Amino acid sequence: MKTRGERPDGFQQRAQFGGMLQRIAAEDPAVHRALTEVNHLLIPPTVLREPPILEKVTALMATAS
Repeated sequence: MKTRGERPDGFQQRAQFGGMLQRIAAEDPAVHRALTEVNHLLIPPTVLREPPILEKVTALMATAS
């Protein structure tokens, strides 16, 4: 069974951001730690959108396009 309906606005961008974040976390210990702490509810997910991490993800997204 497949889910039906329209995807939320910005779905594709959020999915791409998440994928790039995973790629960076595989190589960057600081990003990996932040992602792990967010996943374990130790810190808020907004940390993943702060400049040090956001700049890395944005740069990778720009090269992947």
